[in-house]
Amino acid sequence: MKKRYSEEQIVQILREADAALTKAEVWRKYGISEWTCYRWKKKYAVLEVSQLQEA
Repeated sequence: MKKRYSEEQIVQILREADAALTKAEVWRKYGISEWTCYRWKKKYAVLEVSQLQEA
């Protein structure tokens, strides 16, 4: 199964969703479900883009 978004992109999407007025707009923009966003947040929310590049 091919990943649609890289880890760096996921972190950027999560940051964009946090800054948006409604998270649903961001989810529609990137074609992800609400549950996908919550799973990503659980896994990646504490990471910065620079930390991903080190790993």
